[in-house]
Amino acid sequence: PTGLVYCLHRANGKEVWNTKQTIKDMKNISVSSPVLDNGRLYIGEGFHFDRDCKVWCIDAATGRSLWSFQTGSHTESSPFVADGKLFIGAGDDGLYCLDAATGKEVWHYNGLHIDANPVVANGRLYVGAGVGDVFQEPAVVCLDAATGNELWKHKLDLPAWGSPVIAGEMVYFGIGNGRFDKSDESKPAGGLLCVRARDGETAWRYDTPDSVLC
Repeated sequence: PTGLVYCLHRANGKEVWNTKQTIKDMKNISVSSPVLDNGRLYIGEGFHFDRDCKVWCIDAATGRSLWSFQTGSHTESSPFVADGKLFIGAGDDGLYCLDAATGKEVWHYNGLHIDANPVVANGRLYVGAGVGDVFQEPAVVCLDAATGNELWKHKLDLPAWGSPVIAGEMVYFGIGNGRFDKSDESKPAGGLLCVRARDGETAWRYDTPDSVLC
C-alpha cells in the first residue's frame, strides 16, 4: 500500500495533483497532518507498527518530492516549522530537528517514544511522550529548540499522545492510556495536565474517565 497526498483547487474541488505520479515509495500516512510553509508541504509517513519511515518535503505547486529524511521508526507526528527548521517526532527514534530547506539533520533527541506533535515557542520546544516497543516511559519534555538540549523532563503515569497547547506561562497536555481507535481494555484513564513552561512543574491536573488525545 502507498500513501497519497492530494492537492485540490479550493474554489471548485478539482484535483491539481496527487503524489501517486510523483512519489513512488511513500508509505501509508496515519495521523501526520501536512504543514505548509514557504511553498513547501511537510508530512510524515507510517503507522504505529511501521519502521524506517520518512519525513517528506513536497513542492506545493507540483507535488514532487524536494527531499526526504529517513528515520528509524514511524513519523505519525505532525511537523512543526519555525525559524527555518522542521521539528517532528519519530516514535521510538525520538525527535528530529531538520533544516527545512535541505532536510539535513540539525539535531536528534533520543530516549523517548514521541508520536505527539511538537510545539515551539520562545526558543523552546514542548512535546509529550508515550509508550512504544523500545522506550516505554511516558513523560513531558522541554528542549532548547536551537540545540536539542533538554531543559526539563517530567515522568508521567499516563502517555502524552496529544499536541501540547501553550498559553502565556502555561503548557497544557492531554494524557491517557487509550488510542485513537479504542480505549484501554483493562482500566481506561486520562486527564488534562497543566504545567509551568519555565520548569515543567505541575500547576494542576484534571482527571478524566478516558484519554484526552487532542
